[in-house]
Amino acid sequence: MLDDYTKSQVINIFGISISLIALGIAVYEQFRDPQTGIFLFFGILIFVVLYFIISYPIAKLKQKFNQIDKHNYLIFEIKKDLNKIKDNLDMIMNYAKLEARLSFLENKMKNKKGQFIIDPRWILIGIIILLLILYLRSKGYF
Repeated sequence: MLDDYTKSQVINIFGISISLIALGIAVYEQFRDPQTGIFLFFGILIFVVLYFIISYPIAKLKQKFNQIDKHNYLIFEIKKDLNKIKDNLDMIMNYAKLEARLSFLENKMKNKKGQFIIDPRWILIGIIILLLILYLRSKGYF
C-alpha cells in the first residue's frame, strides 16, 4: 500500500496530467472554433488554478495531521517509559527505606549481644504478685 505522501504525489501528478491534457485540447479547439475555444480555455484554466489552490492547503493539512498523529504516538510511548521509570524509582525508594530500617535494627542489636529484651526481674516481680494474690485468696481476703 502507498503511504500518505506517495498518495498525495500520485494525486498531484494525476491532476497536473489531466490539467495539461485539458489545456492542450482547449488550445487545439481554439483553432477550430475560436469563441468556444476561448470559453473552454478560460473555464479549464480557472478550474486548474482552483484545483491547485485547494490542493496545496489539503496537502499541508494532511502533513500536519500525520505529524500530530506521529507526535501523539511518541508522547504515548514516552509516558509508558516514564511510568516504567517511576515504578523502578518507587521500588528503589522502598528498597532504600527497607535498608535504612534494617541498618537501624542492626545498630540497636549491636549492643544487645544475646541479652533478653525483657528484663527477667519484671517476670519475677509478676510471679511474686501472682503468688501473693493466691495466698491472700486462700486466706479469704479476696
